[in-house]
Amino acid sequence: MQENGLPTQVSLKEDAYHYKYSLDGINDNLYTEWWYFNVYNEEIQFLVCYLLFDPGNLTGIGDAEVLAVVYNGMPLIGFTSTSVSNFTADYEKPNVTIGSNTLLALNDTTFVVNGSCYDIHQNIPIQWNLTYTMDVGSWFGAPEPMLVGHRPDDWMQWLSYMTGANVQGTITIGGIIYDMSGRGYHDHNWGEWLFDDPYWNWAQVSVPEENVSLILGDVIVPPARNIMMAFKYNGTTITFDEIDLSYTSYEFDPITSKLYPDAYHVTANSDEYRINVTINVIKNVPLVRSFPGALPDYVIYEEVSDYNITLFKAGELVYSLNHGGFSEYTTHVVHTIYGKVLNAEGALVTVTNTRTGMSKKSTVASGYYSVDGNFLDYLVNDTAPWVADGDIMYIEAVKNQNRGNTTLIVNMSVDKQQAADIILQPQPE
Repeated sequence: MQENGLPTQVSLKEDAYHYKYSLDGINDNLYTEWWYFNVYNEEIQFLVCYLLFDPGNLTGIGDAEVLAVVYNGMPLIGFTSTSVSNFTADYEKPNVTIGSNTLLALNDTTFVVNGSCYDIHQNIPIQWNLTYTMDVGSWFGAPEPMLVGHRPDDWMQWLSYMTGANVQGTITIGGIIYDMSGRGYHDHNWGEWLFDDPYWNWAQVSVPEENVSLILGDVIVPPARNIMMAFKYNGTTITFDEIDLSYTSYEFDPITSKLYPDAYHVTANSDEYRINVTINVIKNVPLVRSFPGALPDYVIYEEVSDYNITLFKAGELVYSLNHGGFSEYTTHVVHTIYGKVLNAEGALVTVTNTRTGMSKKSTVASGYYSVDGNFLDYLVNDTAPWVADGDIMYIEAVKNQNRGNTTLIVNMSVDKQQAADIILQPQPE
């Protein structure tokens, strides 16, 4: 049972295909659905997602995709896509086919995930054949449609069908077979929204042998925010109010030239419990999804993270966990402006568009700052959100009594620009 008395298990049908139940003539072309799986063992981590966009092909560009990430030394990003005519799914149970990739529900608690694709950079073949057996029950994070966009008709539902699972099977990378026995997780999202509108944070760790799991979802549509979290413990699903999530440090990603949080701190309370969660990112793979025209592109940072969790009841520590799991962080790409501030970690950098007066702020992490536009900027100006070609950007860095600055002229023929290095100088008091 949940702490609030709701059942923790849902029917297999809830994890099946949902498209026909969502058709209402409003934004049906934006329909999106995916089934996500991960598995963690101490040697290799792996995730795979079966995605569907516009299954009715109302836009003429509807497609079905398979995305896989292998964390083994240098990460691999596998991808394949096909037309929606090569997609099939069942409305009674989650039997899904995308080309030769399959998801098969053997029963309510056992799924087989089988497929293949190629790494997008080196064309290395990636294959998987994994069996998921539910060990920790389900949690319906969003049993009713929740707002996930700036338009009133944007909505999503979210089901963590296997908050913890025992995984058996293999992945094959370039012909080499790896045992992927480990701890697994599976969730499922569906709805109608502009994919690149909301920000989100997501986090998950499980210990199936102890019947324990943590799931966190955080959907941010400025100024609104919808954050939810559940902890399965001792046969109970504890759901929390008063959830506070903060980023405690950042890292610079050289692929996207952006900062991403590499440490999180989460505290939350329920009627009986208080939880304290620290998440430290140890592996990060940025996935960039492009959108047409001036629509912001989207970056999803797929992460492997270490979790430290303490659970208190009536002020007493009743459980602690130190295990590896998964997390995600997203951001937008309009036109990235970044640079170095020398010997000034933690300095605050303000980048101002001298034409519009709009400013963006960034901390300095790993020696770098980075700023960019977002979906709100697009809503304000859907032809030149954030910056336009030839704009002059004034960039100022401040730390204590030290300041430095530089300027940059925007060149929209490139996706991102690096400004000249800034050296801080002491200012007279």
